[in-house]
Amino acid sequence: KATLERYAELGASHVVVKDSDNPVSFQADAKQSEVLVPPISVPKDTTAAGDSINAGVLNGLIEGRDLHTSIQEGCALAGCVVQRSGALVDVGRTRAANQ
Repeated sequence: KATLERYAELGASHVVVKDSDNPVSFQADAKQSEVLVPPISVPKDTTAAGDSINAGVLNGLIEGRDLHTSIQEGCALAGCVVQRSGALVDVGRTRAANQ
């Protein structure tokens, strides 16, 4: 919560804070909320986990989805990435599985 508030005080209208498998905290237009991170049985390789959630969130926002939904998509993508070695996933299959 302190991180959300710190960035909001600096003028950010949207802030997303990811912390491992803890809920993702976010703030959009002065309203705070959380998104639960789906459990993953055994992560194989956490390389690019953060990049993957960022990519999923940004993709959702670019495609016009709200921040909450975009964070869910980012978590789903990151979940797929960490369950494979080398941070390589078939994005088409990942997207289809999450629809």
